[in-house]
Amino acid sequence: MAVYLYSTDILALLYYSDSVSHLVRARQLVDSSSPGIQQIGTVWLPLPHIILLPFSLVDVLMRTGFAGTAVSLPSSAISAAILYKIIKAETKISWIAFLGACLYFSNPNILYLGLTAMTEALFMLFFVISAFYFQKCSSSYSLSSQGQGQVAFSSNNQFKLTPVIKTRVIILMPLLKCSFFVALATLCRYEAWPIPIFLILFVFTHIAKRKAREWKETLIFPIARMQPMSSIVLCTLLSLSGVILWISYNSIYFGNPLEFLVAPYYSAASQAIEGKNRESLFMQPMNVAYIYGITAMTFFGPAMTAGAILGYAIHRKSAQMEEVRRRDLLYLFLALPSITTFLALLFGLGEMNRWWFNSRFLILLTPLLILLLSVLVGKLAYTPRGIKT
Repeated sequence: MAVYLYSTDILALLYYSDSVSHLVRARQLVDSSSPGIQQIGTVWLPLPHIILLPFSLVDVLMRTGFAGTAVSLPSSAISAAILYKIIKAETKISWIAFLGACLYFSNPNILYLGLTAMTEALFMLFFVISAFYFQKCSSSYSLSSQGQGQVAFSSNNQFKLTPVIKTRVIILMPLLKCSFFVALATLCRYEAWPIPIFLILFVFTHIAKRKAREWKETLIFPIARMQPMSSIVLCTLLSLSGVILWISYNSIYFGNPLEFLVAPYYSAASQAIEGKNRESLFMQPMNVAYIYGITAMTFFGPAMTAGAILGYAIHRKSAQMEEVRRRDLLYLFLALPSITTFLALLFGLGEMNRWWFNSRFLILLTPLLILLLSVLVGKLAYTPRGIKT
C-alpha cells in the first residue's frame, strides 16, 4: 500500500504536515546548526523522534516519507499480533482472534497511520503490549484469589492451572512488564499519562491485599520474592518514569516543568484556544459526545460500533461476577486514552470537528472496540455440541 500510494503521488506519505515535522525534528537531533538533546523541543514527546532518528538520516527515506513507514508499519503489525493474543485469551477461539487482528490493520484509517511518520502507530504498539501484560496480571490474580490452584503460563502464553508449585509465577512479573511498556507509551503520547495512576491504584487495591506470606515462598524468579509494599513502590516508579523524565527535561531546559502544557503557539492548549473548534466544545459535554460519536461512526463504521456496544452488554450478563470484574478492569485500561481525549476536548485542551479534523485520535479506541466485538462474536459462536465459547 505504501508503494502504491507513493507511485500515485510522491507526497502521499507526507499528507499530514505533522509527519514532516516529526521527521525534521528527529533529524535535527544530530543534523542541524545546534544538534543536541534540546532539539527534542518541549511539546512533542521524545520517544517517536528518537526511534525515527536513524531512518530520517537516510536522505531518500526522509524525502519520500518511507522513514516513517519503517517505524509505523512494524508497529502496526506487532500491535495486531498482540491484539490477536489478547482476543484469544478472552474468547479462546483462534479464528475470532485472527479476524480481530485483521480488523485492526485493515481499517483504512489505521493502515494509513501505519505508513506515516505520525506518533499514533508507535504509541499503539506500547499501549497494546502493556494491555496484554495487564490482562495476564489481572487474570492470574483473579484465578489465584479464587483459590483455583497455582497459576503458570504455557508455551503459547495461555493461562493454565497446575498443581506443581515449582512453576508458580503469577502477578508481579507481568505487572512489571506492563509498567515498563506503560512508561514507553507515556513518552509517545499524553493520552497515556493517566494509565500509571490507574496501574498504581490497581496494585494498591489488589496486590497489597495479598498476605505477605504468599510473597515469601520460594519462586522461580527472585524478583517475585518482593514484599507487597516493595512491589507497589517499584511499579509506581517504573510506570511513572516516563512522566518524571519528561517533566524533569522541561524543568532543566525550559525552567518550567509544565512548559509542554503552556508553551505559546505550540502546546495543544494554546492551539485549541486559538482554533475555531474550542468554542463549541469547551465545557459542553453533549457537543463533545456528539462530535466524538460521529467521528467514531465514520472511523469504524456503524456495524463495528454497534457490535462493540452489544458485546459489552452481553459480557455484563453472561459471565460470572468475578469474571465480569476482571474483564471490566481490562476494558477500563483500554478505554483510558480515549477517556483522556474526551476530557481534553471538554476542557479545551484539544480540538475535533464534524469534518474529521483530528479524527486520527479515534485510533486509541480501536483495541477496545475490536475486543468487545470479538466477545459478541464469541458469544454467538456456539458449537452444535453445546459448548459455550
